[in-house]
Amino acid sequence: MFDACASGRWSVYFRLIGSFAVESAAGPVELRLSDPTQEILAYLALNANRDVRRSRLLMMLWPDRAEASARALLNTALWRIKKRIGAVGLSTATIVGRGEMLRLETDESTVVDAAILEEIVHAICRKPVEPGIPLPAEFRDCLMRILDTEGIEFLEGCASEWVLVERERQFNFQIRGLSLLMQDRALAGHFEEALEFGRKILRMDPMRESVQRQVIWLYVLSGQSCAAIRQYRGFARLLAEEAGIAPMPETQALYQHILASSAASAKAAPVDGGLQGSMSRREADAEARRLEHLFAQLASHRQSIYAALAE
Repeated sequence: MFDACASGRWSVYFRLIGSFAVESAAGPVELRLSDPTQEILAYLALNANRDVRRSRLLMMLWPDRAEASARALLNTALWRIKKRIGAVGLSTATIVGRGEMLRLETDESTVVDAAILEEIVHAICRKPVEPGIPLPAEFRDCLMRILDTEGIEFLEGCASEWVLVERERQFNFQIRGLSLLMQDRALAGHFEEALEFGRKILRMDPMRESVQRQVIWLYVLSGQSCAAIRQYRGFARLLAEEAGIAPMPETQALYQHILASSAASAKAAPVDGGLQGSMSRREADAEARRLEHLFAQLASHRQSIYAALAE
């Protein structure tokens, strides 16, 4: 499943992160299912190749209906799903019923984005990526494909109770996945890409202070010290307004360090006609040597870019 996701060569792709959608190798598929029927397919896809009790689906979608009526609705919905899947040629995804149990059976060429995201995060939690080591290529490519979109809310637009519960659970996987991508892109020296993933996390959860610090560092790395200062001040203002507190001491220390470095650079730079000029050749050479030393540290010690900068 990872290979199919990373390479883009899948037979069926279920998109549960964002608006529900299904794609085949030929392109988007229009299933034309009602909302409850679509939710059943989404739930079965999320639990692909695992048994799901019919009673679980009844309680999720029709909790207030009599059991006989709810079972009739479920049977109708399953019939429609099977009919539409067959009509559009999704042969590698098949609904199988065995008494009380249902399952969506798929092969390795079928991709379910939310399930893959969860598997990647669990795999990294079991065996964390060493500091300074890039993500495995198949993990990175899958995460990029799944999370490099604007709308990443689980089953966006759906407000069923089970979806709201699952959305909160998926939110944590999405934050973790975006954090991994941010750090991976930073280690590769792609600071603007790393910043975009960091900003996406903060749009989802602006109170995540560790990410605020990393974004501030990334602004500095990409030569945007003024943006780093604005980022800190905006965060400090948000904390004051929302919680009546100040940033953590390490965040304040980072801010003071950037201010001091910026002031030292401004003081050292030559002034011409009342305007600050560029740094001298000697200062430019010294700065280049300092940056070369920093990146040499990153390569030789294989440590996080943030840890190296903190040193």
